Amino acid sequence: MRLALIDKIFNAFVAARREKRKEPRREDELPVEIEILSDETNSGPTRILYARIKDISAGGIKILTSVYIPLDTPIKLKITLSKLGETIGPIGKVVWGNQIENSDMYEMGIEFENTQPEILGTLLEYIYTNWE
Repeated sequence: MRLALIDKIFNAFVAARREKRKEPRREDELPVEIEILSDETNSGPTRILYARIKDISAGGIKILTSVYIPLDTPIKLKITLSKLGETIGPIGKVVWGNQIENSDMYEMGIEFENTQPEILGTLLEYIYTNWE
């Protein structure tokens, strides 16, 4: 069983490299809570946004949101991986964003930063487990 999972991970990384991606991705529609982290000079209230994940990898997520978040904004995420029955809280930053044509919605890329090993393990389990 463990060897089969390692083989799946290896093949997914090879496929991702062909697509010039850092990490293999899993397309999925998951809710995500986004906490905008303020810098030390901003003592205002924390801002919480809600969005939908379009795809997820060990390195980050692509979201669909009605609020534009500026590039390089530091954020904390709360992602419920319902198929695993777990919630994770990685830290990240916005690395790209585009408004969807003829819409008031945005697609945005969030890159995880300094991911804790237990969060990374949970992400890998979620991405590489066949849920069918």
